[in-house]
Amino acid sequence: MGKILKNKPLAEAILEFRWGIPGEGLRPTDPNYQLLLGRLFDHFHAAGYTFYEPLPAAEIPASMSGHIVQHRFRTDKNSWPLVQLGQGVLTVNDVENYNWDKDFYDRCINAIGAIYEKYPANFDDIPKQFISLKYIDAYAFDYENQGLADFLKNNMSLDMGLPDELLQQAGASGNPVQFVSDYTYEIPSPKGVIRFRVTRGKRGSDDADLIVWETEVRSSDADTPVGIDNTSQWLKDAHTVTSNWFFKLIEGNLEKEFSQDG
Repeated sequence: MGKILKNKPLAEAILEFRWGIPGEGLRPTDPNYQLLLGRLFDHFHAAGYTFYEPLPAAEIPASMSGHIVQHRFRTDKNSWPLVQLGQGVLTVNDVENYNWDKDFYDRCINAIGAIYEKYPANFDDIPKQFISLKYIDAYAFDYENQGLADFLKNNMSLDMGLPDELLQQAGASGNPVQFVSDYTYEIPSPKGVIRFRVTRGKRGSDDADLIVWETEVRSSDADTPVGIDNTSQWLKDAHTVTSNWFFKLIEGNLEKEFSQDG
């Protein structure tokens, strides 16, 4: 069981699973989609997602809606966790209630397992495009009075500052107005890639400035697991990698801060 943080910086946890659309033409339409939707409507309701929301994308013609989420199933109005569905795409999302060991893993397995079980054709025969486990974390940061480069280096071991001489030549000072650092590496287990991205962001509720970082493990095409047992193992391996990265990044002051009551 992983560490539990009382004041975790999680903005959102997202599982995304995509598969091929078995139609014809440049913009195929899955002939199984409407029947699958009906079956999953009943399944998700029984699994506790009792509040259904058709998304604006539900109005898009079927021939143009491939891999676009159109339907959302929540545990209650405006609440999390939730499941989203479209032609060839499924997501499981959570925020404040997130707990991998006691909840989120089971929800991911339940949702993907339902695709395998309820799909009107043999789902093993459908090409798998990718599976992704992504965590978005956010930390309130005072860009007016704190030094970004020093903060990242001292608290997250991230050395992302530009040389002072370079800034001085241009007459630049203070923190960057915008910044994005994005890294992707191949990994062996699960076979695929890990992507790390850190950027400046805003919190929608009060427009507060943030440092936002994303950690994502993704397996695509032939590396995408097939079958619920292989998917289960993929999820466990992907979570191990992302969890290890997260706790290594916050080791020290931030972990102590996140461990305190909010």
